[in-house]
Amino acid sequence: MKNKCLSVLLTSSLLLGLLPSAFAQAPVQKPKLAVATKVQSLLEAEIKPLKLPSLATAQSLSLSTLFESVLAQSPELQLKKEKINESSIRFHNVASKRLLFFFKYLNASYLESSAQQDVQANEAQFLQAQNQVLLQAGENYYQLAKAYLARFIYFQTIQQGLLQLKVNQGQFQIGEGTSFDGLETENELITRYQQYLASNQQVALANQTISSWMRHPSTVSNFWKPADVVPVSVSPLEKTVDALQTVPDLKLLTWVNPVWLEADVLRLAHEHRADVQEAEYRMASSRSLIKAAAYDFNKQQGALLVSALKQLELKAQVLRQQLEWEVTQAFRAFQLAKTQLVLGETQLNLAKHYAQQRQVSARAGFASNKEVLQAQLQLAQAHVKQLDAKVDFNLKTLQLLYSMGLLTQTNTLPNI
Repeated sequence: MKNKCLSVLLTSSLLLGLLPSAFAQAPVQKPKLAVATKVQSLLEAEIKPLKLPSLATAQSLSLSTLFESVLAQSPELQLKKEKINESSIRFHNVASKRLLFFFKYLNASYLESSAQQDVQANEAQFLQAQNQVLLQAGENYYQLAKAYLARFIYFQTIQQGLLQLKVNQGQFQIGEGTSFDGLETENELITRYQQYLASNQQVALANQTISSWMRHPSTVSNFWKPADVVPVSVSPLEKTVDALQTVPDLKLLTWVNPVWLEADVLRLAHEHRADVQEAEYRMASSRSLIKAAAYDFNKQQGALLVSALKQLELKAQVLRQQLEWEVTQAFRAFQLAKTQLVLGETQLNLAKHYAQQRQVSARAGFASNKEVLQAQLQLAQAHVKQLDAKVDFNLKTLQLLYSMGLLTQTNTLPNI
């Protein structure tokens, strides 16, 4: 029994003697130092010298300029033009036969009328294609604007974070802050840098898309800058280290008459929608062909033409139903976007006041570094949401005009 107790005591003493040496050999501080070194190198090499790219070399592009380029260079529109030319040639051939053999071809006038209505139908189809490509180009333009605005905001949040880090370092040196505040700000800076890189990538992708619309190769030194995005100079309420001197803004489209009601936009859509006009011309052409077939005493051909006309009439009925649903939805989305503008502006103003209060409270010792960083982030998020609301309003303007068939008439919109 004594031998067993003695062996247990010896074993325990050996283990206790080995444990301190084992822990002493573990490199506890090295990983922390390595991480701190990586953070410092990232701050010094990537974040602190960061500048907004492509500001000097970017080509300013307005929405109207993009529209002009699309209308002039779109291969889809060129194809529609060729269809118009083809139907025009067919019409002239029929018209020439009527002049030369008027007494021989008694149904020539109906064939001529049908051919002319086919030309008009193809012209309406061309207008609808114009509306479609302009809407797509406009959506891509505002994707560029959205990414460009986001990059602007995230860049400014990085500058705010760097100023906050400078404050943390100064407070630490005079004994009024801790090293943890600096680490907290450095971690937040890395997060903001990630957001900036993501928005910068979105700008690059949007530039490639815009370049394809412009039939212009996109390069690193040749980027597009949306002309509707403008920096606005502001006077800070108080001279603080994080006061921003400029903020980005987006010009709002004023293409929709503010007095239009839902009944107004529905009536205008029925008058101007090119796809509805095309359907009307197709039916008129079919009726002319039916009258021409009557002179040939071809009942089978006449029955086929009557069946085709009924199909066209049913398609036109479905098209009008879709028109009313699309226009109603587009108008209500536009109305909602106007409300979101007011809410976004209100939220941004609240976030500004909150950020200012956190800053003042921090200088007085009543707010922590984390609260200041959170307030800065909330301000940036509110700013992005407010600018997104402006982008969405412009997009809803384009979509409403498209649903009414008026996107190609932005310079000559009808008045009520």
